[in-house]
Amino acid sequence: MALSTSANFIKYLLFLFNFFFVFSVLLILIFILELAAGISGYVLRNDTRELVSNALNSTMKNYGNENSGDITLIWDEIQVDFDCCGVYNSSDWARNNNAKFNETFLPMTCCRPQTGAVGYVSCPDASSNTLRKTGCIDSFGDFIKAHAVSLGAAGIALAVVQFFGILFACYLAKQIKLQGVSSY
Repeated sequence: MALSTSANFIKYLLFLFNFFFVFSVLLILIFILELAAGISGYVLRNDTRELVSNALNSTMKNYGNENSGDITLIWDEIQVDFDCCGVYNSSDWARNNNAKFNETFLPMTCCRPQTGAVGYVSCPDASSNTLRKTGCIDSFGDFIKAHAVSLGAAGIALAVVQFFGILFACYLAKQIKLQGVSSY
């Protein structure tokens, strides 16, 4: 028994209504989760320094190991990009990985580029401009503080776009339902 054209049209409209209704619900759920993450990030902002510090200190032990290439790469990128060495200062390397490092024998990225340097570098003079003296936790914190307004503005802009997406999806679902009811 074949369905008539009008019955197929109604089934199509109901499908679209259900689709946009589910889409609206999912957008609302994502919006609520993002709002909760933003609020918890703001509330826990003072604890982030300790969390990041613990994470960085724990990974220093694996720097340079054969099976920890990603950790080595990430540490090198952090130290070069943020112009820093260690978590709080360069002595963190000797404290956390004393099998490989001491006060002057540090990862190459703790020292500013020296012509012809390969592998590990012994920064000859800690008081010179060769050694990166700032800890990465301070450099990273300064970076976040400097860009906090931009991060907040981007978050608000995304929230506004999502809010309008929710409104339009609900409106479209309502119009589809009304058109399906009034047409037949």
